[in-house]
This record gives sequence, C-alpha cells and structure tokens, in this order.
Amino acid sequence: MSASDKQYGGEHYAKLPKDMQPWNVLKHWLTPEEYRGWQKGVAIVYLARERDKGGDTDIRKAMHHLERLIEEFDGDATMSASILRAVAPIVEAQKAYERDQEAAAALQQAATAPDSDGWIPWNGGECPVAPLSLVKIRFRDGECDDNGCRIAGHLRWEHIDTPSDIVAFKVVE
Repeated sequence: MSASDKQYGGEHYAKLPKDMQPWNVLKHWLTPEEYRGWQKGVAIVYLARERDKGGDTDIRKAMHHLERLIEEFDGDATMSASILRAVAPIVEAQKAYERDQEAAAALQQAATAPDSDGWIPWNGGECPVAPLSLVKIRFRDGECDDNGCRIAGHLRWEHIDTPSDIVAFKVVE
C-alpha cells in the first residue's frame, strides 16, 4: 500500500482528492531538494513532539512522511539508501513496540476471564468497558461494592497503589 493511500490520526486528508493532498501540492510548488527537506522536517517535528502531544500516532505520522519520501525518491538509489539507514531504527522500534502491545493485550485478555462468580480481575489502565456500562467493583482494601452499581466512565480505573484501587469488576446486565 502506498503512503498516499493511508492516513494516521484522522480522515481530514483522506477526504481530499489525490491532487489536493498537501504533500502532492507541495511537491509541485517546491524544488525536489525543498520537498525532500520539507518531508524530513515534518517527520522530525512529529518525533520531537510525540511524548508531549500525539504519542504513538505521532511516531506513525513521522514514519508515514518518511515512507512517502522513500516512495518519491525511490529512483535515487543514494537517497533511498540514506533514508532507509536513517529510518531503520525507528521502524524497528515501532515494530517492537507493536509486538509488545499485542503481547500485553493478550496477557490482559487472559487475565480478564471472569471467575466463577463473574468477577473480572483488573490490573489498572483505561476503563475496560463502555463508559456508560453499569458495574460492581472490588477495591484493593477488600471492600466490595457488590450491592450497588456504578457508571464505569465515572470511576478511576488506573492503579496508584491505594486501598481504593479497583482490583476486580462485574458488568451488570
């Protein structure tokens, strides 16, 4: 799949006709050297801000611009080799991260099998159910909210090592 056929972080560019995509417009306005520099610069901006703004999506956006750069200058063997050498560590780190995320998701799924009473163990993180779901919860201190129901989206699901951390939940049908 070409870099022009995908978009990370929304659909705003995908809705535009191909000839109106910003990088296609800039390709016609800029010299090849300017265009190459612009693509590299955009990738650097996304990498520089990823911890404070877009996280993994910004890493994907940076890689996306570098993919486009490789596609655009594929005929230039020196350019392609140079870009590939520069991008290889980023691509490998992203692949390793995705493998780790898949493994963590598999472990989480295995850990979230309900027990015989329907309680699902919880190790913290984002709300595990739809925000408007009704749930019963157990706390780290052993207290159980077994009689009442709470709206899942109103609860603090992360663990901060306090007695009020949620350690198990039940979805109320």
